[in-house]
Amino acid sequence: MKLEIGNWKFGLAHDLKLKNCRNSFLLIVLIFIVSSIPKNVCCQNLVPNLDLSSHWDGHTHIGVPPYNSLWGWTDTDGREYAILGSLDSIYFFDVTNPYKIRLCDARAGGAYKGSVVSSRNREFKTYKNYCYAVADAAYAGLQVYDLKYLPDSVHKVYDDITLSSNAHSLYIDGTRLYLSWNKRMQNGDNDIPVTVLSLKNPEIPTFISDLVAPVQDLGGGKTLSEFEYVHDLFVRNDTAYCCCGYDGMFIYDYKDSIHPHLLQTIANYIDAGYNHSCWLSTDGNLLVFTDETQYARVKLYDVSALKASGQRHLNEVCLFSSHATEGSIGHNAYMKGKLIYMSYYEDGVVVFDMSDSTNVHEVASYDTYPQNQPGQYHGTIGCWNIYPFFPSGTIIASDMENGLFVLRLDSVSAINSNYIACNTLNIKIIQNPFKENINLVANTSTSQKVEISLYDMIGKKFFSSDYDCFPGSTLINIPCPSRISGTIILTAKAGNCTLTRKLIQMEAGN
Repeated sequence: MKLEIGNWKFGLAHDLKLKNCRNSFLLIVLIFIVSSIPKNVCCQNLVPNLDLSSHWDGHTHIGVPPYNSLWGWTDTDGREYAILGSLDSIYFFDVTNPYKIRLCDARAGGAYKGSVVSSRNREFKTYKNYCYAVADAAYAGLQVYDLKYLPDSVHKVYDDITLSSNAHSLYIDGTRLYLSWNKRMQNGDNDIPVTVLSLKNPEIPTFISDLVAPVQDLGGGKTLSEFEYVHDLFVRNDTAYCCCGYDGMFIYDYKDSIHPHLLQTIANYIDAGYNHSCWLSTDGNLLVFTDETQYARVKLYDVSALKASGQRHLNEVCLFSSHATEGSIGHNAYMKGKLIYMSYYEDGVVVFDMSDSTNVHEVASYDTYPQNQPGQYHGTIGCWNIYPFFPSGTIIASDMENGLFVLRLDSVSAINSNYIACNTLNIKIIQNPFKENINLVANTSTSQKVEISLYDMIGKKFFSSDYDCFPGSTLINIPCPSRISGTIILTAKAGNCTLTRKLIQMEAGN
């Protein structure tokens, strides 16, 4: 199999083979450890556990972060695949076994006049057995790949700049492909808010219409467009939720694809910033959207009124975030069941529980970008996108610096969460699985001494030390002896509070 790529080198550099320790012996040990905690210790409820299964980082890093977005696809046999974008290439992975992923094929992400088009932004969506790819770079074009030959290879069936010389993002609803912030050579490469294409022949998209932004009459023959472009969009049942940057959100009825009409706008809302992307709940009642702006919280809106005729008032239900007060930035949000999965840039993958839609709260996370210090945020770097829709429950995520992450989310005892907390102490494990060192952030409201101990899986203590923690955040770094490999148990004691967590050490060389 020949891998058609651009000028970057790649390889299976970090196929992290984590041991599956869910056997009877491990369960007995964990039960023993938990039952040994004093009864006056605060109890912890069942929470989701986000664990790393595999990791791939095969690009040569030279200055510019090499990775961008990703998407997923499941074939008719139930095999699951990740589609990952980079500066110059598109990678196709078999992630059916999340603990042993395999790179199946790689293709150049567009070429113009014989040269590979480099782009910091690529986006993908799938329809039937086809992957549609766009990039936000001049003459990257629209590409279509036939995926039915996987896991052997993919076949490119369309690559052209006629309908789209470049676009920022895309979405598929029914047999329509929506391109946002599109450019077309015949249009002088001017910005087109949305271009709609027909996929009745999936291998040869055809033009349907372009969206024209509404205008305000300023008098004297002068007009002003209400938005300059559509940055991203979500479409279901011919209703398009268009995220228009600093102009807010514009919602269109596309039943008439030639002449769509504006249903509603969301503008001048609390924590308004750069309206970036959105997703709709399965029942169509709730809309989550992000503002790609520091300190801006994520928004959850009740949009059920759009189903009814007459007045369509959309209500804010909840604002929530991961460290927004410290400057973090949420990127993309997806709803699945009662959970919201987010790529949260420097915070990595963050999962929120919306069982109570008025009180959305964080329940799990995995830090794909440990390069930033706790509480220090620098902008749009880190986790770009996630895909949580595989039938198996596997989650994939792309990090701009660190590549592809394959994760698993299970509802298990809080002993397996990357957060441990009681009334007086909150500890976050920076990365689990870890390599040489265990890095923790302890948050307390009062000065206190915290005893950290490490045990092997037969209950033998091999490390113990006291740490002085002061109000606010304290970084704790624990070198782990090289003789210890695999699963260990960490306990943290402060006063009458004892917290316990399972940790996994990566195998040497990974």
